[in-house]
Amino acid sequence: MRSRADGCGLHRNVYARQGRVWTTGTGWNASLLGSPFFAPFQRLQVQHGTPPSTCGEQLQHVVMVAVPAKTGCKQLGHSFYNLLMPLQEELTKLGWPRSTTIVYLDCTGGGIGRWGGTTLSRSPEFIHTAFRLVTTQPLRSLPALLSQRHGPASWLRNTLFRERTLCADQLLVGTPCATVDHFNPRVGAESVRLFHSQLASIVLGRSLQSMWTDSATTRFNVLILDRNDSRRILNSAALLHAMRRVPGVGRVRSVMFEKMPLRQQVEMAATSHAMVGIEGTGLFHACYMQPRSTVVVVMPFGTPVLLRNKGTNFVRLWRASRLRVKRIDVLRARDTVQHDPTPRCLACMRALTNASGWLTTASSRPEACKNTNNRGDVAWYGCVLNQASRVPLTGAVRAIEDALKPAPVHDG
Repeated sequence: MRSRADGCGLHRNVYARQGRVWTTGTGWNASLLGSPFFAPFQRLQVQHGTPPSTCGEQLQHVVMVAVPAKTGCKQLGHSFYNLLMPLQEELTKLGWPRSTTIVYLDCTGGGIGRWGGTTLSRSPEFIHTAFRLVTTQPLRSLPALLSQRHGPASWLRNTLFRERTLCADQLLVGTPCATVDHFNPRVGAESVRLFHSQLASIVLGRSLQSMWTDSATTRFNVLILDRNDSRRILNSAALLHAMRRVPGVGRVRSVMFEKMPLRQQVEMAATSHAMVGIEGTGLFHACYMQPRSTVVVVMPFGTPVLLRNKGTNFVRLWRASRLRVKRIDVLRARDTVQHDPTPRCLACMRALTNASGWLTTASSRPEACKNTNNRGDVAWYGCVLNQASRVPLTGAVRAIEDALKPAPVHDG
């Protein structure tokens, strides 16, 4: 077991009741409830106090964490790669068994709502399935644990039922010492591969290697990832037909992962040899494909100018998984459809369409596309990513033809 300082998110002899978390140790620590590479909205203040007279529940190992980003548990990418993957690293170093680890999770993100997070009870199936990687116990709601109760009735209830106090030998708050995060430029390739291998074993009940062995006896399988939201593929039927006409290609399927349970998503990815889709969360599952498989990522119109670093976190994980990466940029505005665009977004897209040689002069944006606030490129996320796109068929076919050729691949 690794020795850690209390200032690294680990606290000993911890108690929680009535929205308060305290320890008998010295001082207090206002800890982030997430990764240092992508801090969530919430912090947890662990204060100094005296132990309660009785405990309603005595636990050995407790984790209190929050999924970062505005959408909380709704977003698989942040849930897996800014929380679950770093958390697994931390718990492995601590030597905490899955059987004795209790996870209190905050799913709310920037607030519950259509464009925000959700509650644990309403969180997607992939949350409860994937977190079996770190605990065999059901997930618990952190907001429910920390909710304050006021008034005479609450005072009387807590006076009469002090046994409801939660007591824990050790508490881990967030993952402040983790390095295995997809926003960390120096994330270790071996750690990334280990995460996907272990998560697949938990989800599938069998190893990735056995899935790869089964798929080795089949022809070259292509998986097209479509979506039912703004980033859908406009020419999905034509793309499906073009993929099936490539010599050497066997089965070609077009699917929407958001409509499938996590187990089915991982199975389909692990038995494919190439994955094609518009940049987005679903392509993270390419990491379950066997080494030397190919990811064909389609970048929406305007990405090289407005979001020049978009997708580097994806590429980092794909390279770590020993995959080949082919990028296709949508170069014509007429090959896109804006989803709920703002006037500023439309003005920028018109300027990009009329700009000569804009793709090779990304450092010189048209006036309509310059940032007008301090949010930097983040201000253009909705404008760029809320586009349905027509995938360039020639580029997609060429990428699959190249994928069928034996070639060395980056080893992470």
